[in-house]
Amino acid sequence: MGQNSMQIWGVSGSILGAILQFIYFTDKQHPLTVDISAIKSYLTYLATKGHVSANTQKVALNALVYLFEKYLRRELGQLGFTLATKQRTIPTVLTASEVAAVLEQLEGRNKLIIQLLYGRWIGRINRLSCSVES
Repeated sequence: MGQNSMQIWGVSGSILGAILQFIYFTDKQHPLTVDISAIKSYLTYLATKGHVSANTQKVALNALVYLFEKYLRRELGQLGFTLATKQRTIPTVLTASEVAAVLEQLEGRNKLIIQLLYGRWIGRINRLSCSVES
């Protein structure tokens, strides 16, 4: 499927990628001949073994619905697959003592820049916590 196929179908690369991943999941069976239960298996696999986010699973679901119902005219019905529960990872934040240890290693202009940035960040956190409390 080249660039022309994407333009003809009018779909994005992520949708085509999801369709190709499904085809590889089914050992390259043609979507016209693959059993509909393979879709349930694939979407459940993404959630349980693939450890994908809910949004990634939704992209795969929408891509397969498009392929089967809109393009191949095959009715999917209720799929009953396991929903993904993985959420975005919350970034790690340094403790105050870890920040102090980093600042001790810096000097001059670099230290001043980091101190100013850190001070602005602390100020925003304090303003947010005050507005939540009131």
